[in-house]
Amino acid sequence: MSAGAFEELQAALGKRRVAIGPPARKLWSRELAPQVTVLPESASELGLALEAARKEGLRVAVCGAGSRLGAREARRLGGQELALLDLRELSGPIEIRPASLWMAARAGTPVAELFERAARMACRPVGLEESDPGTLGGFLSSAASMPDRILGIPQPPVLALEAVLPSGKVIRSLASPRAATGPDVFSLLLGTGGAFGVICSALVKLEPLPERRLLIGFRFPGLERALAAVRWTVSRGLPPAACSVVADGEAGRRKVRLWVRFEGQARLSAHATRAFQAEAERLGGKLQELDQVRDWEAELAAWRAELAAPVRWSELTRALRAADRLPDGGYARAVLDRPEPTGCRLRLEPAGKLDAAGRKAWQAGLDPDGAQAAAVDAARSRLAAVRAELDPQGLLNPQSWPLAWPGGAA
Repeated sequence: MSAGAFEELQAALGKRRVAIGPPARKLWSRELAPQVTVLPESASELGLALEAARKEGLRVAVCGAGSRLGAREARRLGGQELALLDLRELSGPIEIRPASLWMAARAGTPVAELFERAARMACRPVGLEESDPGTLGGFLSSAASMPDRILGIPQPPVLALEAVLPSGKVIRSLASPRAATGPDVFSLLLGTGGAFGVICSALVKLEPLPERRLLIGFRFPGLERALAAVRWTVSRGLPPAACSVVADGEAGRRKVRLWVRFEGQARLSAHATRAFQAEAERLGGKLQELDQVRDWEAELAAWRAELAAPVRWSELTRALRAADRLPDGGYARAVLDRPEPTGCRLRLEPAGKLDAAGRKAWQAGLDPDGAQAAAVDAARSRLAAVRAELDPQGLLNPQSWPLAWPGGAA
């Protein structure tokens, strides 16, 4: 950045919020050595920083408080002229309305803080887990939608957004019906890794704290029976608040565990738990002690998968077979969680070292006829045209482009 542009930004935002070089804290990549670091405190200040960077032709990366957005691709930015937008000052809840079940919060707010503030009002954020790392902005940049717990229909993860486009223009959506707000430009900002703009704040959906939480777990003689139990509860209109099936060990000798947490009104939660227990035992599941199940849940909360993909129920068998064909013995652990009426999330820990060829083989196993890849390429082409119009120089979050999977399944 030229000396004149740097001094102009310092004059507009203050010397404390615009500095030469990286901030005095650990970044998500040692490879990054930004020429300028900006710590905006509002959407307008963030807009000024993006406008200045665009005039200078300076690439811009955004980071938060541990969300690690773009960390896997950060090396692509090494050695390039780079400005860093650090959103740690753009943090904290703004307003909470428990009667209306929403909370306004800034993008840099850690997920744990959202839960802590909502709990004071006997509420909690919808679509997030308290153990989720990172910030609200990091979550929204990787989540295009979330299922409605009652109907199972995909819904936007937030009610409204305030964001800044690559040009520096600030835009705001309204918490009102979709038909009253014009084209849904804000859908570009959800699940696309910051490639089309920077989220500054959002209206987060809340729900009352559950009257009762019931946890139950089983060991199963095989993975198919455990999955049958999960599909049974989802199809019967008894959606669990959380559910995980874990298969550990070598092929042919894997141990299978399942645990489910039902939450909500006390009588309904108890009914769902009793019904699920009866079905799980009918399928061969052996009920486990509650302390053991709690240990399972805590263990999985700290586990991070190397491979992850959303999988339809009809494609699950094929996906697991592809996992069995991974190099060096297939997989050591498979976790299936976040069940919906259409499918679930599959996460894997390979048994051996996974290189680029192994990842490519895994993707080919998920999509043998290339239909999904063709759909992704078509979506990426449409989004590329939009990005070329919003950010002709491709300066904003280049580590997020091209998108690994449009729609937030990266």
